[in-house]
Amino acid sequence: MTARHKSFWRIFTVHTIAFIVYMTFVINYSKLITGHDEYGLGQLGLAILFIVGHIILGVAHGVFLLIKKRKSIKKA
Repeated sequence: MTARHKSFWRIFTVHTIAFIVYMTFVINYSKLITGHDEYGLGQLGLAILFIVGHIILGVAHGVFLLIKKRKSIKKA
């Protein structure tokens, strides 16, 4: 949805940095949230939660840009 948008590379860069920050947090600081995690399932669940949340936010942002673009085309 955003591949042809004029700010694609900015969006791509922000999403990549956010993903790196999420995974760095999960790898290094997930014990603060999950506590004792002998088998690493809490860390795995947290990583999946962050990835799914990131995907949902990315799709919502893409839909928002698409709707905004369509409205501006109709006005013109």
